[in-house]
Amino acid sequence: MFFKFVKKALNENQTFIKFIFIGIINTIFGYGIYLLFLLIGFNFVIAALLSTILGIIFNFFTTGRFVFKSTNNYLILKFVMVYIFIYLFTISGLSILYLYGISYEIGGALMLAPNALLSFFLNKRLVFNEKNN
Repeated sequence: MFFKFVKKALNENQTFIKFIFIGIINTIFGYGIYLLFLLIGFNFVIAALLSTILGIIFNFFTTGRFVFKSTNNYLILKFVMVYIFIYLFTISGLSILYLYGISYEIGGALMLAPNALLSFFLNKRLVFNEKNN
């Protein structure tokens, strides 16, 4: 199913490839902030919250402009709603992984791929679709 989704996304257009490229930049930014907050002693929930807030701002402009070619800043509310959902998904995933003995640092890395796929789908369908631009 995953591979079918990726293949369909690649066949439809190049948006997914751009999303992955910009996503790598956004991930380095967001995960770097998350690790920094953990290293300075923040609880994982606060570290994830703060890195998510900073990441949302950074991601809105990079994803909107470079991936979906949108300069509509009024879409930020929808974008924020998507990332609130992703934040809750991430915290749930980190908590479950921690129950199985996986550290929050490794758990954060393991959550990157599912978060990226969920983010692409939700942003493409709910935020940056053609009728919003």
